[in-house]
Formats: sequence, structure tokens, C-alpha cells
Amino acid sequence: MHKLLNLDIQAINSIRANWIEQVEKGDDSGLELTDSFFDYLMSGNYFGDLLQRSNQITYLSVVDPSDQEVVAITEIIYARQGAKSICKIMDISHAPKISNLEDEAYINKSFDILLSILAHMLEINKSTNHGITKIYARDDAARDTIKQIHTHTEKNVLETTGFKMKTSGYRWLEFEKI
Repeated sequence: MHKLLNLDIQAINSIRANWIEQVEKGDDSGLELTDSFFDYLMSGNYFGDLLQRSNQITYLSVVDPSDQEVVAITEIIYARQGAKSICKIMDISHAPKISNLEDEAYINKSFDILLSILAHMLEINKSTNHGITKIYARDDAARDTIKQIHTHTEKNVLETTGFKMKTSGYRWLEFEKI
């Protein structure tokens, strides 16, 4: 299971340097996209302690426990309203070494990363009286992924962990604390 960690300026600069090194030689657009992603993250101040940033976009790093490398950065919106909390998984940006994997390896690794992020958000929502975790599907591939999760997850397994799952509109998969 991957770990999710809050980001700060030092961590962002370290990850930026690592990811730039991972961009394949001659891939100028990949280099530009990677660099501009980190510029966006820092200029918008989209980092810090997730639980202290209610209703704000917050990016967290996703760390592979086997080698402590950051394999992704996820965009989360966390909202706390009294006894209710909502965690929205909005997007996941994969490290170049993940994005450059062959199709099947990429699908497996990105799915593992998503499940780790989901598990972390569900854990946060377990601590409230009424918690909802949502996964946003930004594109067709993400919609296929949430459809697969919804179709192939056994409902009774989720219920034993204290959540029920449903689709919410065309682009959301929702896990509500029961």
C-alpha cells in the first residue's frame, strides 16, 4: 500500500528534480509539462496539511513504500462541515517513470496507486459521523476505471468496512459511510 504525504516547498522541489530526470531524453513537451505542473502547484500554494485546508485544492504525494519514491501526486479537495466530511479525489498525476510503462504495467500500477489513495481517504472519513469519499472521472479512461471498480467490487465487502458505494452522475463514484 502506498503512503500519502503532505507536501511543502522543499518536497515539491525535490520531486520536481526527480521527475525531470525521469523524462525521456528529447521529450521536450514532457519536460515542459512536468515543469509547468510544479510551477502551477507552487504558484497556487496548493499544498500543506490536507486536514487544515478545508474546501481548498490540496496536492499530496503518493510514495511507493518499497523504495520511498514519489510515484504520483494526487489532487484532493477535503471539506469538513461539523460532523460531516467529504474527500474528493479529483486527479492523479503519475511520475514519468510510471507514465512511460507499457500499457498493462501502467494500468496495474495506476490502479494500485488509485486504490491506495482511496483507502487513505476512506480512513479519514471513518473518523467522522458522516463521511463521503468521491472519485472524479476527468476523462474516458477514468470513467472506465470507476465503472470497473463499481461493477467488480463486492458490495458486502465494502459494507463490512462501513461504506456503501454508488455512482453519482456520469463522472463520480461515491463511497458513503454507513
